[in-house]
Amino acid sequence: MNGTRPSGNGYVVVSIENSTTLKPGNYTFYVETDKLKNDNSLNIRLRDTNNNAAFDVSLSNAYKKVQNKTLTEETTIDSIGSWFNANDSINNANIKMMIVPGTYTLETIGVFQPYQSQTYPINLGTLELCKIGTYQDYFYKDSGKWYLHKEIEKKVFTGASDENWAMWALSATNVERFFIDTADYYFADDSFLNMFTFSTGNGDNEHWRASSYTSGGISYDKGELLIYINKNRLN
Repeated sequence: MNGTRPSGNGYVVVSIENSTTLKPGNYTFYVETDKLKNDNSLNIRLRDTNNNAAFDVSLSNAYKKVQNKTLTEETTIDSIGSWFNANDSINNANIKMMIVPGTYTLETIGVFQPYQSQTYPINLGTLELCKIGTYQDYFYKDSGKWYLHKEIEKKVFTGASDENWAMWALSATNVERFFIDTADYYFADDSFLNMFTFSTGNGDNEHWRASSYTSGGISYDKGELLIYINKNRLN
């Protein structure tokens, strides 16, 4: 932290990108700084998703301080607030914070320890994490639980009869067109095949396109997948 607070109220809030969720229980919030003047009063507040002060420590004439707190419900910390006395300056102060399960004093909490991350394997079973261009599947955390968001659905074509593949020669072109004519598949423009160029027309180059189909008098977009392949490479 570095700067001078003018007269009046001043409050700095920093959002935490990866919020931390604490289960109900006893905790100790530890704050330490290295350049606090004796007449400074530096306040550090950890706020929850409801903008409440989950932990609140005032470093007045002190370089270290702890706060003991009992959380009665699951609490997610998503921002850090700080302020100090009007017209005071803090020059490049390093501020260290940690939350430790249990109840400790300054004498028993020990030295500051940076966050220790932990990893563990997740068995996805038959699920897959896929990515096509800027579209990708991802995990996200909500209310302390992890979920998988599927942005991409994978389809494996085997040539089975129920896929309704067909082929015919296009007039005055050097390509054959393979297609599936069914409403059961959906293909987003230019994000299905990476071996063929996407195109909206027929053309004479190898490419693919998605076409519309009509059912019951209603027109549906992208109900047909068409793949254009050079005749010379067919067998």
